[in-house]
Amino acid sequence: MDDKFVIESFWQKADNCATVAIIKAAILKYGINRVFRVRKKLNSYIITFRDKKIITLTDSDLRSMNSANDLVFSRYPDKKKKEQLHRLKSYVWLCFAAIVRNIQLNGYQGKEYTESEAINDLLLKGLDTSQLHRLLGLLRKTRSAHRFALSHLKKLRKLKGVLVYSDDHIVVASSGYYEDFGTAVPLGDYVPVLKGKKAKYWYELR
Repeated sequence: MDDKFVIESFWQKADNCATVAIIKAAILKYGINRVFRVRKKLNSYIITFRDKKIITLTDSDLRSMNSANDLVFSRYPDKKKKEQLHRLKSYVWLCFAAIVRNIQLNGYQGKEYTESEAINDLLLKGLDTSQLHRLLGLLRKTRSAHRFALSHLKKLRKLKGVLVYSDDHIVVASSGYYEDFGTAVPLGDYVPVLKGKKAKYWYELR
């Protein structure tokens, strides 16, 4: 399962680019089942994030939270790719539910949320993308994001799971590609254009 496969296996249906970007970045950076620690106890998943926060989810939570997650997944005729997609999709659903529960319990950017409010903001209203890593209990390598410059492209082609954003849109870049609504576009010699605007900032997960 290479980076291009992950980038092209699911994408946003509505205004949930933040959700797609952070889940893809985390999986590309750390790998499936390695973004956070999961312990199964009876019908519950006990999740310990890298920032030490702990949440609990049930199978019912996973189903209800993901019933309208507005994520679109690819369809692969190849048997091996189908199996890979099944593994990926299951983990993406777990990540989405973990994000919702984390926001519900711990808030985000000083605001408190109910479960439905968290889902609504993730799918429709949008969130402050400069702190997106906190949704999955992650850290970033620098305190502030880098202002995007052409001189950064050479370095970015070598990095995995980088978040790249403009004022209106955020995507993942990894191993020489960046995402354009489910298409892996090679990082060329120009600043990526995100929904018609040049990328302004980027940061790398720790």
